[in-house]
Amino acid sequence: MSDDLNRAVERDTEGLRATLRLLRNQVPFSDWSHNLRAALIVAVVPDLDDPYVNDIERAKSVRLLQHLEIDPTQLGKTPEPDSPTRRLAERFRADLADLTPTGLGRYLTSDPPVESRRECQVGSCLQSATEPCA
Repeated sequence: MSDDLNRAVERDTEGLRATLRLLRNQVPFSDWSHNLRAALIVAVVPDLDDPYVNDIERAKSVRLLQHLEIDPTQLGKTPEPDSPTRRLAERFRADLADLTPTGLGRYLTSDPPVESRRECQVGSCLQSATEPCA
């Protein structure tokens, strides 16, 4: 693989790990970085006119949306994805449902009591998906 491709795969892997930590720690969606929010929205609400999104990607979007139990109307406006966002969204569609329990994203579009949220600094959520939140 070329160095550029290796770096892109590493960035996508880090984005996936960060998103897993954010979901597991129930970090409010508004506290997520812009690129991770955009990638999740694009992953679950694909543009039907986007030539990069075929029927298989649309089916993965539906699966991810149902698995995480997210109400896409409450996530915000679907961004115009650039290439890295589109690639990360594809990674989310491919892997996120298999790495998370059903319903893990439900808190993103509901208003749970504050005491049920585990606190986590966004910076520490970007370290590793396997380390406990500091």
